[in-house]
Amino acid sequence: ANKLGGTVRLESTLGEGSTFFVTLPEVKE
Repeated sequence: ANKLGGTVRLESTLGEGSTFFVTLPEVKE
């Protein structure tokens, strides 16, 4: 995702498992 200019974030919360965030920028063609 970083190659597309976006960000990837992984958060681990004890007792709740992991949450995966992927943010991509708007693509204008």
